Amino acid sequence: MLGGGFSKLVVKKSGAITATGTLPDSTKFSTASALTDSASAAFYAPIKATKPKGTLAGEVAFADLSTTDLTGELAWVKPAQTRPVGLNAGGVDTVVTLNASIVVPAPAPTGLDADVNLLGANFSTPVAFSVPLINGKAARNDVLRNFSINGKTGDISGGVVFTPGGKVVKFKGVFLPKNYRIWGFLKGDVSGGRIDGELD
Repeated sequence: MLGGGFSKLVVKKSGAITATGTLPDSTKFSTASALTDSASAAFYAPIKATKPKGTLAGEVAFADLSTTDLTGELAWVKPAQTRPVGLNAGGVDTVVTLNASIVVPAPAPTGLDADVNLLGANFSTPVAFSVPLINGKAARNDVLRNFSINGKTGDISGGVVFTPGGKVVKFKGVFLPKNYRIWGFLKGDVSGGRIDGELD
């Protein structure tokens, strides 16, 4: 599931749902809910990782669409911080639009190019490039390092080289198999950044 951040939802046969993920400033969160008869789930969760605490609230709906399986919105609110600790010290009050794919375990993508954009974090301007994939892994190292897509779980992982200096920062994210989009987040020295793109 992606939007202004990314998350993984696990739905059990009982209808119980757990969601873990990362918000746009790299803040991690977790919450739980339950699937209703109308095939939707409401979420409300305090975000304990922030200083001060924030909240995440909203609803997701399950629907078989051409490019997604889940849609919805989450309101993310984090008050301003009294001292500049962490990211988004001035606070956050925004609505995040969600799109998601149900992950069906499959072989990792191969013979495709990952067209990737790197924005924010330590990049003064956005960086864009394309890298070929072999069994879900980058066939060469450019700005990315150890970039890979797990076909069984839908996870992406790897590292990004911040230039100049050659510093490598790890990232994690998600691959939406229904529309071949990729999305992940990484921390910069003073602000968060993201990696996004698609396979073709």
